[in-house]
Amino acid sequence: VANALQVSRHIHKIDDLDTLIRTCDYITVHVPLLDSNRGLFNKDTIAKMKNGSVIINFSRGELVDDDAVIEATKSGKLARYITDFPNDKLIGNPGIICIPHLGASTTEAEDNCAVMASQELIDFIENGNITNSVNFPQCYAPNNFTHRISIIHENKQNLISLVSGVFGSLNINIEAMVNKTKGDLAYMLIDTNDFNDDIITKLQEIAGMIKVRKVY
Repeated sequence: VANALQVSRHIHKIDDLDTLIRTCDYITVHVPLLDSNRGLFNKDTIAKMKNGSVIINFSRGELVDDDAVIEATKSGKLARYITDFPNDKLIGNPGIICIPHLGASTTEAEDNCAVMASQELIDFIENGNITNSVNFPQCYAPNNFTHRISIIHENKQNLISLVSGVFGSLNINIEAMVNKTKGDLAYMLIDTNDFNDDIITKLQEIAGMIKVRKVY
């Protein structure tokens, strides 16, 4: 705090709230909510403020008396009250600007999240790619070949060579392979230009296999 006060000679430290509210055009609130400061900005404290001043409250809603700021903005005592703690009483009042407490909670952000989640699910179903999974590793492969098999397996030694052996035994060349791990789990994408129904059966017989799926 001491260093911040030295950043500019235009910064002045005020030690009491009464002087602050009488002299400031803009008051921004950055304090925790305690029993001792609940309703800190109320009818009495707002009355001491300069006409046309602005309160910006990004701390806690209960620090400000809603009825007092509604009355003050209607009378012009306050030019604006801005807060990221909206409620039904505050929303829609002229001079009061309510914004979401979390940027991720805006209507646009929620819509974008829904679209993103849907696209990632579609990509997994249609291409086997995994993006932003909680329990599985990120795994992506471009769609360049005729057939794709996805494999969920235990993260254990020698399993990749066993998988390769299955394809070799059926004379099917692996054109591309991606294998990613996360903890005890692993996820594999294998692309080929040939396919044999026996591949799925033989892969599932390998110890440590959890799920084998022909994606396309």
